Amino acid sequence: MTNLHPDCPICRAPGPLAAPRHVAAWGDMTAAEQFTLLARLGEALAAGAAGFTVAADHGHFHLREGGAQALRLTTGAADPLLPLIAQGIDAADSVDLAVAFAMDSGVQLIAPWFRDLLNRGGRLRVVVGDYMDVTEPAALHRLADLQTAEVRVFETGTGSFHPKAWLFRAADRRGAAIVGSSNLSRTALTSGVEWNLHAEGAADVVTRAFNDLWTHPKTRPLTADWIAAYTARRQGAPLTDLAHKIVADEGPAPPPEPHAIQRAALRALTTTRIAGYQAGLVVLATGLGKTWLAAFDSRPFARVGATTRMGERSLRRLLIIGANSVIIKRHVHATAKPGTWLGGMLTRKPPMLVRVALANKMARIVWALMARGGVYKAPAMAV
Repeated sequence: MTNLHPDCPICRAPGPLAAPRHVAAWGDMTAAEQFTLLARLGEALAAGAAGFTVAADHGHFHLREGGAQALRLTTGAADPLLPLIAQGIDAADSVDLAVAFAMDSGVQLIAPWFRDLLNRGGRLRVVVGDYMDVTEPAALHRLADLQTAEVRVFETGTGSFHPKAWLFRAADRRGAAIVGSSNLSRTALTSGVEWNLHAEGAADVVTRAFNDLWTHPKTRPLTADWIAAYTARRQGAPLTDLAHKIVADEGPAPPPEPHAIQRAALRALTTTRIAGYQAGLVVLATGLGKTWLAAFDSRPFARVGATTRMGERSLRRLLIIGANSVIIKRHVHATAKPGTWLGGMLTRKPPMLVRVALANKMARIVWALMARGGVYKAPAMAV
């Protein structure tokens, strides 16, 4: 301990829940000291402590056991973090998140809540690290695609970067914070053994720490150019053994399954085909997944033994419909990134030809996956 006060008994015997230096307030500690103290607080709660009160005896900030506070510790596995995060986002007008690693599985899992927050006019700020190059480029692309979200990257360099914290603020400025061990991955948010402390009274102190991180000299805005450079760096040098293990332990996301309304539509389509009809019309409200319904409906036709590299007519027709959705309905022809395969095609060829070419490209990918197995991972500069 540095900055000791000779007359302070807490400096002489600080205990685990005291500031490591002789400071009188939480805000006088560094962000690293604050996160360390919060981690120790979580350990004490897990050991059975009922609560704590803030004290500054002898001018030294510390936490004294006793008193009631709205605290909850999630431990993962049967007590996952995701429901608590979802509850916090649903009640918040602004959300701040700082994580060391972001995996595509985690961003994909939490993205619906992020989009709902942004669609409600809420604010989302994310700081993610490049520590050991564990963060996946696909995860960064997903974060960058969240319109109106503010996303930054902490460039670790030769140092380390390990924060894992969520901050939720409601319209009336009431807030809560979660600090613990979970990075932004499916395993960490659902089935992994992770300890995370939720405190309704910690929003102010975590806000100050997050704002310091947000404006840190090593924090950079996440841009397409930054992602491209990071991807090239990540591909150019092998990951360390530890980083490779972290990435490998995060298995692929389970395949999507139809929800209740889609299952009802699929049953109706099956009944229609059994009755001998060759065409049908399904009407679904926006947001219920018409494109996913088409994919689920096509699964019975996906038999490798009956499908060659030339494809199967009904599947190819569905792929052309999907390509048309990409190019026309989403107006990709106006926003395709320069240098991508699709962007180059749209600058040289008419849209109808590009639709067919895109469908053929998808058909070849699908055939390869069906014939050889594996899980498709989009390249860094995908469509």
